[in-house]
Amino acid sequence: MSIRTVLSEVGVPVRRPDYKGNAAQYITYQMLGQTGAIWAESTEAETGTEFMINIWSKTDWTQLLTAVKQTLLRNRYRVTVLSEVFEKEDGYYRVILEASCIGAHYG
Repeated sequence: MSIRTVLSEVGVPVRRPDYKGNAAQYITYQMLGQTGAIWAESTEAETGTEFMINIWSKTDWTQLLTAVKQTLLRNRYRVTVLSEVFEKEDGYYRVILEASCIGAHYG
Protein backbone atom coordinates (compact mmCIF):
# COMPACT_ATOMS: atom_id res chain seq x y z
CA MET A 1 0.00 0.00 0.00
CA SER A 2 1.39 3.43 -0.87
CA ILE A 3 2.29 5.95 1.83
CA ARG A 4 -0.24 8.36 0.33
CA THR A 5 -3.03 5.80 0.69
CA VAL A 6 -2.02 5.08 4.29
CA LEU A 7 -1.86 8.76 5.25
CA SER A 8 -5.18 9.52 3.52
CA GLU A 9 -6.91 7.38 6.15
CA VAL A 10 -6.70 10.28 8.66
CA GLY A 11 -9.08 12.47 6.65
CA VAL A 12 -7.02 15.56 5.76
CA PRO A 13 -5.48 16.47 2.38
CA VAL A 14 -2.30 14.49 1.64
CA ARG A 15 0.07 15.75 -1.05
CA ARG A 16 3.68 15.75 -2.08
CA PRO A 17 5.31 19.15 -1.68
CA ASP A 18 4.35 21.84 -2.59
CA TYR A 19 0.73 21.89 -1.35
CA LYS A 20 -1.21 24.84 -2.85
CA GLY A 21 -4.49 24.54 -0.93
CA ASN A 22 -5.72 26.46 2.07
CA ALA A 23 -6.80 23.68 4.46
CA ALA A 24 -6.33 24.39 8.17
CA GLN A 25 -4.60 20.99 8.43
CA TYR A 26 -2.85 18.92 5.79
CA ILE A 27 0.00 16.48 5.33
CA THR A 28 2.92 16.47 2.91
CA TYR A 29 5.37 13.63 2.35
CA GLN A 30 8.45 12.84 0.34
CA MET A 31 10.76 9.88 0.00
CA LEU A 32 14.13 10.20 1.76
CA GLY A 33 15.62 7.02 0.38
CA GLN A 34 15.45 3.31 -0.27
CA THR A 35 17.81 0.52 0.65
CA GLY A 36 17.92 -3.22 0.35
CA ALA A 37 16.51 -4.65 3.57
CA ILE A 38 16.39 -8.38 2.88
CA TRP A 39 18.74 -10.18 0.52
CA ALA A 40 18.45 -13.73 -0.82
CA GLU A 41 21.06 -15.32 -3.08
CA SER A 42 22.73 -11.96 -3.72
CA THR A 43 19.44 -10.44 -4.87
CA GLU A 44 17.44 -7.75 -3.11
CA ALA A 45 14.26 -9.49 -1.95
CA GLU A 46 12.73 -6.62 0.04
CA THR A 47 13.30 -2.87 -0.14
CA GLY A 48 13.13 -0.58 2.87
CA THR A 49 11.78 2.91 2.18
CA GLU A 50 12.04 5.97 4.41
CA PHE A 51 9.76 9.00 4.16
CA MET A 52 9.69 12.48 5.66
CA ILE A 53 6.16 13.40 6.67
CA ASN A 54 5.10 16.93 7.58
CA ILE A 55 1.90 17.64 9.47
CA TRP A 56 0.81 21.24 8.85
CA SER A 57 -1.77 22.83 11.14
CA LYS A 58 -3.10 26.28 11.97
CA THR A 59 -4.82 24.79 15.05
CA ASP A 60 -3.91 22.27 17.74
CA TRP A 61 -2.16 19.44 15.90
CA THR A 62 -1.98 16.85 18.71
CA GLN A 63 -5.03 14.80 17.66
CA LEU A 64 -3.87 14.72 14.05
CA LEU A 65 -0.38 13.58 15.12
CA THR A 66 -1.92 10.77 17.19
CA ALA A 67 -4.09 9.70 14.24
CA VAL A 68 -1.12 9.76 11.83
CA LYS A 69 1.08 7.72 14.18
CA GLN A 70 -1.65 5.15 14.86
CA THR A 71 -2.38 4.79 11.14
CA LEU A 72 1.29 4.37 10.25
CA LEU A 73 1.91 1.88 13.06
CA ARG A 74 -1.18 -0.13 12.10
CA ASN A 75 0.27 -0.35 8.57
CA ARG A 76 3.65 -1.60 9.87
CA TYR A 77 5.65 1.62 9.57
CA ARG A 78 8.21 2.64 12.17
CA VAL A 79 7.66 6.26 13.18
CA THR A 80 9.94 8.88 14.74
CA VAL A 81 8.68 12.37 15.59
CA LEU A 82 11.59 14.73 14.97
CA SER A 83 10.41 18.23 15.83
CA GLU A 84 7.76 20.93 15.88
CA VAL A 85 8.35 24.24 14.12
CA PHE A 86 6.14 27.32 13.87
CA GLU A 87 6.26 28.85 10.40
CA LYS A 88 5.79 32.60 10.99
CA GLU A 89 5.28 33.38 7.29
CA ASP A 90 2.03 31.45 6.95
CA GLY A 91 0.99 30.75 10.55
CA TYR A 92 1.23 26.95 10.33
CA TYR A 93 2.72 24.65 12.91
CA ARG A 94 4.79 21.96 11.23
CA VAL A 95 5.40 18.63 12.94
CA ILE A 96 8.12 16.62 11.22
CA LEU A 97 8.14 12.81 11.28
CA GLU A 98 10.22 10.08 9.71
CA ALA A 99 8.48 6.84 8.77
CA SER A 100 10.05 3.71 7.35
CA CYS A 101 8.75 0.37 6.21
CA ILE A 102 10.03 -2.70 4.47
CA GLY A 103 8.16 -3.33 1.27
CA ALA A 104 6.56 0.14 1.17
CA HIS A 105 5.41 1.47 -2.17
CA TYR A 106 6.60 4.90 -3.21
CA GLY A 107 4.00 7.58 -3.93
